[in-house]
Amino acid sequence: IVIVNWNAGPQLKTCTDSITQFSGEYVKKIIVVDNGSVDGSEASVEEDPNVTMIRVGENLGFGAACNIGAQAGSSPYILFLNPDTRLEKDSLSVPLAFMEQPENLKVGICGIQLVDEQGKVSRTCARYPTLRRLVSSALGLDKLPGLKGTGMGMREWSHRQSHEVDQVMGAFFFCRRKVFEACGGFDERFFVYFEEVDVARRAKLTGWPTWYLTEARAYHAGGG
Repeated sequence: IVIVNWNAGPQLKTCTDSITQFSGEYVKKIIVVDNGSVDGSEASVEEDPNVTMIRVGENLGFGAACNIGAQAGSSPYILFLNPDTRLEKDSLSVPLAFMEQPENLKVGICGIQLVDEQGKVSRTCARYPTLRRLVSSALGLDKLPGLKGTGMGMREWSHRQSHEVDQVMGAFFFCRRKVFEACGGFDERFFVYFEEVDVARRAKLTGWPTWYLTEARAYHAGGG
């Protein structure tokens, strides 16, 4: 599991503690890449024997820090996880079992349901961006009856059924290492946002689709 930390405050330790509590048996390494935090958040997990800390000393951006974390591990699967998340009982076991099923051996990436403090399901998967979809979302046209399928956010769909999708949010981005490495990792020209969309698109073009799973969930604060 690779977590990029940049001034995440107490959320970082809450996140790593949830991994140990609910998914420790599946995790070979928890790698925290600290992007030059100044709030002391990285110190809260530095003594955790389950955590490998990598301090880069400056804010390299999300994609670049993720690449550093990925290179520090060797497991066949990588979970890129935001520090403002909390894993639950099946958050990791379900996507791992899904990817291991013979019929899913060509699935490259998957995400799970992410919920807020009230248990409301967030929209964490989307279509690839196009000019038409970006305009529809920016103008709010995809919120209107009859036009909900015109934006990126898939508003016409409840997000309560498992489904192949274009891309899942980088807050919980579970992928096969061989697929991530074949894509060259995250394109570091994306400082933050859309780097996971780019990888999902390149993976799909080489025959590795992305799935969104509703059988598992995790908490995601957002903006952390």
